[in-house]
Amino acid sequence: MAFKQPKVFLDSNVLLSGLVSDTGAARRILDLAEVGFIQLVLSNLVIVEVDHNLQEHGFDDLLPLLRQYLLHLKPLTQPDPAKKEVLKAAKITSLKDAPILAAAIEAQADYLLTFNERHFRTPAVLKQVSFAIMTPAEFLASLNFFDQEQD
Repeated sequence: MAFKQPKVFLDSNVLLSGLVSDTGAARRILDLAEVGFIQLVLSNLVIVEVDHNLQEHGFDDLLPLLRQYLLHLKPLTQPDPAKKEVLKAAKITSLKDAPILAAAIEAQADYLLTFNERHFRTPAVLKQVSFAIMTPAEFLASLNFFDQEQD
């Protein structure tokens, strides 16, 4: 039986955290993508937002690392969703987070990993999506071979 890589969509806060910290659950998610255990999924918006935040917060030295990860990990890049899909997602989450939710839905992700539980793990969202929404630490704990950590 062939192994099916789960499609794991990362919110920008998870990708940013994984780049900034050498340790922690978010970095372990990137490590799992690197060894082929998961298929990383990112939207164009996530990539642009992380690039902008690295520059804005004085982490310019990590821009080459971001580019290296994008080349090496070969994430599935989900095009930004159409305005119609964003507005549909905005009915169940904040308008700011709606493009991420819409992109994860369109990508047919198995998981959406985020630190923004307040806007993504609401009853309205969970009722409408077919994928699990977790923090990186919860995702790792669900795999049963990593210790759960707070990150």
